[in-house]
Amino acid sequence: MSKKELRKATVRNKYRLTMRTVNKLKAGDRALLAPPLFERDENSQAWVIRGEVGKDCPGSESTFVLSVFDEDARANAGKVRVEFRTYGGSVVYRFHEFFDPNDIVCDDDLQIQELFLSCVNSLLDSGALVLLDKAPPGRNTR
Repeated sequence: MSKKELRKATVRNKYRLTMRTVNKLKAGDRALLAPPLFERDENSQAWVIRGEVGKDCPGSESTFVLSVFDEDARANAGKVRVEFRTYGGSVVYRFHEFFDPNDIVCDDDLQIQELFLSCVNSLLDSGALVLLDKAPPGRNTR
């Protein structure tokens, strides 16, 4: 699919997020970091959400992993981290702006961005995550 043939994104970027702002997200209400939406990763001491598209062709899947680390985690304490992978997990996928045609090679790229943005919109709506400038009082926001 050429860039001219890409369909229009179906998810609204209601918080005007970029990956720069996503990388500054903080945990809000930690009571919301729980099943069924999140799964626990005891090895990394984090609550995790995973999303995947392109499952119909093995080896071509695109995924995201959003991790919210415990305040006392050995690494990344209190941080929110995101990683995107494509081609079945073998390649790291990076972009700066959501739905930028220069960063979208195929529909899977668009779908994984839509799935991730939808997830983050919901987490911000619920208060599970907060934008850096809206972190709860008393929290270190640097």
